[in-house]
Amino acid sequence: MNVVAGFEAAPKAMLDLMHSLRASETSIFRRLRIPIATPHLFTGCKVAITFAVIGAVIGEFVAAQEGLGYLILISSAQSQTALAFAAILLLTVISVVLFMASSFWRSGLSPGRHSGWIGQRHGRRKSAGALFRSCQVISGQLCIN
Repeated sequence: MNVVAGFEAAPKAMLDLMHSLRASETSIFRRLRIPIATPHLFTGCKVAITFAVIGAVIGEFVAAQEGLGYLILISSAQSQTALAFAAILLLTVISVVLFMASSFWRSGLSPGRHSGWIGQRHGRRKSAGALFRSCQVISGQLCIN
């Protein structure tokens, strides 16, 4: 759902500019919608990672014969609180590592956070204003420098 919202979050002015420069839908998608939707994608990944760990533990509570959720359930039933807390601590570490990994992947793949970066070409990032200034029509074809 976040990604769909991200694809629809492209500013109307930028879409109008791309259309006025006769950009194809593929070009608009690749150069405008994907960079704008990338932060939304990683936000969805963070939420999904959290719910996946919770869902796995609840599933192990209900129907598993092994796993950390099962270990927590059995150890708490047998009054082995140290073992139950060790399993909870391990689940916490796993969750935090997965959450931080998604943040790390986001920082490597997403254009700059809250900085207005929307595109990258030849290793140089351009702000939204710079992209508007650098869009030109040369011989009837879209050229973004």
